[in-house]
Amino acid sequence: MKRLFIPVVYLFLFLSVYAGCVSSPASRVSGENVILVYGRDTCTNCQALRKSLDNAGVDYTFYNVDNDPARNIEMWEKIRKSGADEKSVLLPVVDVNGNVLTNHPTNISALKKYLK
Repeated sequence: MKRLFIPVVYLFLFLSVYAGCVSSPASRVSGENVILVYGRDTCTNCQALRKSLDNAGVDYTFYNVDNDPARNIEMWEKIRKSGADEKSVLLPVVDVNGNVLTNHPTNISALKKYLK
């Protein structure tokens, strides 16, 4: 019995650590909020929003749409689904709890009405 118990404990610990390591970036939340920021590292509006979120201590996930084609496609799918005019989209595009903002918010006050 003792020989079986120790390997089971190790397996449980391994799986617990492994599950924590592979959680998706989207699972990063601020309280109950999920904030995804799609932009570019060189975009001044993106930098301003990220600085505002960092200063407020808000957790978010940033995706560089130039370096990550899958996230670029994901961003455009969300924009189309939101019904926003694709011709007037400016970065950053922000998904706050499923609400897609395409009017290049540059500070946390633009997101507050969508936060839980």
